[in-house]
Amino acid sequence: MMTGFFVTSRTARVTAAAVRGSAPKAAPPPWTLGQEIFTSSQPTCSAPSSCWHTWAYSSMENIGIMVAGIGVFSAFSLKAVMLHMYSHAMIKFVLFYIAGTIIQEYQTRNMMRIHGMIKDVPHTATFWLTGMLGILGLPPMGLFFSKFYIMASMFREGHWVAGSLLIILLAGVLIGILYHGMRMLCDKSKRQPLGDLLGATDVPVLAALLLLTCVVGAGFENIPWLNNLLNQAVRIIGG
Repeated sequence: MMTGFFVTSRTARVTAAAVRGSAPKAAPPPWTLGQEIFTSSQPTCSAPSSCWHTWAYSSMENIGIMVAGIGVFSAFSLKAVMLHMYSHAMIKFVLFYIAGTIIQEYQTRNMMRIHGMIKDVPHTATFWLTGMLGILGLPPMGLFFSKFYIMASMFREGHWVAGSLLIILLAGVLIGILYHGMRMLCDKSKRQPLGDLLGATDVPVLAALLLLTCVVGAGFENIPWLNNLLNQAVRIIGG
């Protein structure tokens, strides 16, 4: 609700100013919208109750990061935003797929009732851990590089306070999600699952999606056609 109110009020101010043919008075920098979205998602990301809800609200966090990058509006930040969008989509697909598998295995959506996954469902646990580290932007996953590029662009353009605040917020989300995610993996099992339902076909597909984010995030400049595509997209967006 906070985010919706912020977006609505800001849009109304900008639209009214456009009708009058003037700039909105006392308008905040564009990247503040991204920080508002990020901040409003942090409490739910850090204290989740459902596997699906965790990753649904983490989407708000990542949208906030992308909006902040767009707000900086440099060629470097816009390219980073597009990389972030790609990596986020791939990793989030894996996480929602694994979340659905966990719900089928344990017959519950409540994360507080799921423990001991590493011992009981090792294949599912492996991708749950890998996807969790990926969405948090830890190396070598693709979101690590795109988040780093976005934050670097903020500092490069002189937004030191905003960049520092973003790092603090990211640390808060990381601690909250890691705490709950690792508890699901490592605590003593209290609920027996139906079995490891992740099939032989699922594993290579999910692994390929995660690996692609690493390759694209780390080496996009060494992939000529992809780098050219990103540069063309930046020119279209930046005008």
